[in-house]
Amino acid sequence: RLETMGLLVAKNPFESVCSAHLERIKLAATLAGSVLNLTPVATAMAIVRGRRSAAKVSPVPLLMVAFNGFCWCVYGVVLRSWFPLVAANAVGVVTGVVGLATYRCYAGGRELHLFVALALLVAGAARDAVADPPSVPLTKKALGVFCVAVTVGLFASPLVTLNDVVRSKSTATMSFPMTLASFFCSCFWLCFGLCIDDSFVWFPNVSGLGLSIIQLALFARYRGSGSYLYHHHHHQHHHHQKGLLLPD
Repeated sequence: RLETMGLLVAKNPFESVCSAHLERIKLAATLAGSVLNLTPVATAMAIVRGRRSAAKVSPVPLLMVAFNGFCWCVYGVVLRSWFPLVAANAVGVVTGVVGLATYRCYAGGRELHLFVALALLVAGAARDAVADPPSVPLTKKALGVFCVAVTVGLFASPLVTLNDVVRSKSTATMSFPMTLASFFCSCFWLCFGLCIDDSFVWFPNVSGLGLSIIQLALFARYRGSGSYLYHHHHHQHHHHQKGLLLPD
């Protein structure tokens, strides 16, 4: 603790660690966030190549990835935090829009128009507030609260899947790579938020980390014939067997 003008001010307990590793934490957070934000591209490619029917794909996660990335980009611009806030989340905006555009081409829908409308609304409100310097601190707080709500909503979206997994005792509907990416993304962004002492950054990643741990525990609990990993391994093993030449 530091004594300033007779007042005791709490010192950031992570300051010594952060000062030595902040740049590494920034890079790790940016890479982890970028990997997680590439999910809509994988969905779009699966639709284009015919591996997934667009009618069976929910556009809500695509919309949430794009809108979540845009909100954090605006927050990063207000804070002048180009790296990693703007850099990592800009990837989510681009990939989310690509996913929404692909979904619109193959299944219709107005989710892309909804994203554009919401993005313009947030950008307009932030621009008007930043134009008035005295209101910048209040803008940061309001925008931070809004970003936290959007991010918690994004992380909470798998809750319906979790209920299905527990009910069916199968993880076949879950994606292990995405769960693993969410875990590392939440870890690194939680560390970055603690280093810069910004509760708007670390708080939503606490919920993301908790949800990721729950999903990883489900993979461990229900591993077997119904799991994603089993089906993936069984599919590869089946194709390997087909290529063998068995003697008479």
